Amino acid sequence: MKSVILDTDMGVDCDDAAALGLLLNEQKQGKCKIAAITASTTRKGAVATINTILKYYHAQGIPVGVLKGEPLACDAANNYALAVLEKYQESDEAQDATNLLRFTLANAKEKMDVIAVGPLTNIKNLLQSQADGISPLSGIELVRQKVRKLYLMGGVFAENYQNGGKIFTEWNIEQDIQAARYVAEYFPCEMLYSPFEIGQRVKTKMQNSDNPVWFCMKSFAIAGGNDYQPAFYRSSWDPVTCLVATREESELFSYSPYGTIRIDEKGYTHFIKDAGEAGKHRFMLVNDRLPEVEKLVNESIEKI
Repeated sequence: MKSVILDTDMGVDCDDAAALGLLLNEQKQGKCKIAAITASTTRKGAVATINTILKYYHAQGIPVGVLKGEPLACDAANNYALAVLEKYQESDEAQDATNLLRFTLANAKEKMDVIAVGPLTNIKNLLQSQADGISPLSGIELVRQKVRKLYLMGGVFAENYQNGGKIFTEWNIEQDIQAARYVAEYFPCEMLYSPFEIGQRVKTKMQNSDNPVWFCMKSFAIAGGNDYQPAFYRSSWDPVTCLVATREESELFSYSPYGTIRIDEKGYTHFIKDAGEAGKHRFMLVNDRLPEVEKLVNESIEKI
């Protein structure tokens, strides 16, 4: 069973909550083991939301870390994390995310995967970390030795649009462009991008139940002035990323060839196909199986 680390910007978009619920059910089905969860945000209630969802899925004990230091501009947006903290009253305290990432990797007996579904600030900080009491290795060397692959939600690829040429700065990348550029250039292992145009086509449906994932979606809908009755649907960028991380070989998914992905100063993602054997980047391709992916996403969140 593969071990994974989840890095999430919980609290701004409800698809992070849905992604965590899905990944916890993937763990219950024996498709992965979650070694650690880190919040790539300083947002109040982000850690409490993670702890609330862990408790509901009977997965307390997974270590949680949080970004320390200067917040990102987007951390000021709080669409549901504070509401979760006030309702469920779970702890909102956690250790430093970089330290937890280093400790988890240093103590891993086998290579593990990293799933990043928010700005890549924590991943950049890990790569830039230096030898310390946790490990004599630098961050890049630690990742090189202990990480198999990075799955990340990010980017927009013109190749996925029928007429080509449609490209803009995807939200996760836009929040910390320098981090996204650094990770794309220096992450020493294979990377698979789950881009905007994939998750946009897959909708998570809010259900009426005591599942805090649905409370997150309801609170998100209210914060945005959206009606959640009789139903509320949200694009599934982060759940799809988690699903492909655990079921990459499924025939439901299609991928680009291997190549190199570079991110320019505006945050645009560019795929260089002719990268020879050095190419270690891929991205997901739009296909006609995405309605089936949507069904699987919703089923995977509901199971307890």
